[in-house]
Formats: sequence, C-alpha cells, structure tokens
Amino acid sequence: MIKYHFQKLFTDILFTIARIMPKSVVLYCAIYVMSYSTSGKYSNTIVPELSGMDAIKRFSNDYNIN
Repeated sequence: MIKYHFQKLFTDILFTIARIMPKSVVLYCAIYVMSYSTSGKYSNTIVPELSGMDAIKRFSNDYNIN
C-alpha cells in the first residue's frame, strides 16, 4: 500500500513537470520518441501505421522505463 502511494506521488510529480514545461520542449520530446521508434532497429516500420502508444512502448522498453 505504501509502495503504491510513493509510485503515485512520483507519477503525479512527473505529470506536473510535464504540464509546466514549455510546449515546444514537449513537442520536441514527442517528435524524438516517434522518430526513435521508426529508425535504427525499427527502420522497417511504416510510419503511418505506428500508433503513439506503440512508439511509447518501444521507447520505454529500450530505455528500461516502467
């Protein structure tokens, strides 16, 4: 139960930081994740067929982010 509350607090802090960041930085981060997910070992991916959630999953798996 305590672990859940700490994880939720950490997630809330990250979302708050993301909300107060300049929108241009957030846009750059989104573009970086999408371009990462369609290049290198994923270069055979057809860009219009890649969903945002799949791009996030690839990025988080490769960088060991929960």
